[in-house]
Amino acid sequence: MISGYNFEKWKIKMSKVVAIFLALFAVSSMALGNEVIIKRQEAMQVVRNAMKILGPMAKGGSEYDSFLAETSLENMLEAMRPYKSYFPLGSETGSKTQAASAIWETSDNFEKLVDDFVRDIELALSSDLENAELFGENFEIISKNCRSCHMNYRSR
Repeated sequence: MISGYNFEKWKIKMSKVVAIFLALFAVSSMALGNEVIIKRQEAMQVVRNAMKILGPMAKGGSEYDSFLAETSLENMLEAMRPYKSYFPLGSETGSKTQAASAIWETSDNFEKLVDDFVRDIELALSSDLENAELFGENFEIISKNCRSCHMNYRSR
């Protein structure tokens, strides 16, 4: 023992420092988790809003407007391109998430479904948007993507 130095007090102080560091790390991890949860919720809200416009047009419930269809599809695409990056480990809970644990358990399949969704939106955008019938066919493919993902990856 070094004269005049109390190692027991030092160990207690270091334990407190480590505990504070771990608490701060946990809080920052939760904040990061909540941030990506909010991003994915915002992206889904963009998709919901677009589907409220596109669905009635595709099914004849409202007049087909190619400009509105294109704009809505572009908004969906912008929201969905980064979507699969919004599910890092540690973001399974918090901020009222409706993401099912299957997302992390079968992440390869989830990411494939997101990629398929993005690809089908891109295909719809590259098609003849002046053709309401073709738009309806593309919309059906897009909406099937929504259903298949929600069936497996959204908690109720």
